[in-house]
Amino acid sequence: MTESLLADGAYDSNEIIQLAKKREMQVAIPPRKNRKPKRIYDKHLYKLSHLVESAILHLKRWRGIVIRYAKIVHHF
Repeated sequence: MTESLLADGAYDSNEIIQLAKKREMQVAIPPRKNRKPKRIYDKHLYKLSHLVESAILHLKRWRGIVIRYAKIVHHF
């Protein structure tokens, strides 16, 4: 199983990509629109990155209950 680096186009820099490739990671960062030589990336893997973002959002949503910020019964 290979490790992958999933990121938005804002992280499309040569330094980040070279560091990831040096660590033998698969890079799934879409190229910026102004990048002259367009890089090829795994579009299918990048589309799956929303699962990670959704999981983090779900954890943040339940944070208030776990930390007991929401102490009112109808919040549960």
